[in-house]
Amino acid sequence: MVLDKNASRLRPVYGVPGAATLGATVDTGENIAAAAIFAAGRYAVVLSGADSHASLLMLDGPVEKALSSVPAGVSAAALSPNGSAAGLFYENERVIRTVAGLPSNSTAVHSFSLAALPDGNAVWAVSDDGQFALYSAGTSEVFILGGETGLRRLATNGIPSALGFMAGSRDAIVATPEGTSEIRNVAVRPELRSISLAKAPAGPAFLGLSADGAQGFLMSRASGQTTLAYFSSDGTPDQGAQAADAAAFDCQCTDFSPQRTAAPSVYILSNYTGKPVAALDAGATPARVFFVPPALDSAPLP
Repeated sequence: MVLDKNASRLRPVYGVPGAATLGATVDTGENIAAAAIFAAGRYAVVLSGADSHASLLMLDGPVEKALSSVPAGVSAAALSPNGSAAGLFYENERVIRTVAGLPSNSTAVHSFSLAALPDGNAVWAVSDDGQFALYSAGTSEVFILGGETGLRRLATNGIPSALGFMAGSRDAIVATPEGTSEIRNVAVRPELRSISLAKAPAGPAFLGLSADGAQGFLMSRASGQTTLAYFSSDGTPDQGAQAADAAAFDCQCTDFSPQRTAAPSVYILSNYTGKPVAALDAGATPARVFFVPPALDSAPLP
């Protein structure tokens, strides 16, 4: 699915890389301002209405169900790697709330206060069990929220611009303009291990991790291009993650908003604004950008 910014609705994406099309809008009655989409599960956490409340939208049906265990006033939403938990960011309250058990048994898990932490251009992520969150905002440090201590601080080699947990894990990746690091076990004595990237993108704005945790992708966007660096990890504490390759692509994105699709290593790069949607097939050899043509409103839902 992809967010149609003009219609304030989601649209399904049909097909395979290089031969994909956009379908008709999924009409659930409310305008959608933002969405965190888990394509493999065919659902999304959407923010709707004047009160910016969070709901779970299932594409099959379609069916929209309010997440009644959390209050309205959500500023942004993000899903965990496996889509089993959502993080809801409340900018005015300075709180991150997590909801676990998605999509069938959604339950509020934690409320993490950010009152004592730096404010600004925040980046954050949530673990698959909803028990932990990562947070950073304008300083060279990342804060680990959750666990017995409730709060841990790790100094980084630059201001984090992208964060992400590995799927089903309490390991994570932190990307800064100065370099990228792996955090081993945020729950117990976390430590940073540097990842060597020969052609790291300047100011990475998005971090994508494959479902098995074997591959990671860093993306930045500048001067009309998307720069991608991808790396692999053997999963052993001593070795950490290793660089694999890097490349730059002509994205032509007017609304850069990357998200993982149901296909392995394929990412939608932009929201739909009436022009073709850019997508990246990072698993191809070599990796390539392709474009999904404008929507046909007559296309039926599955």
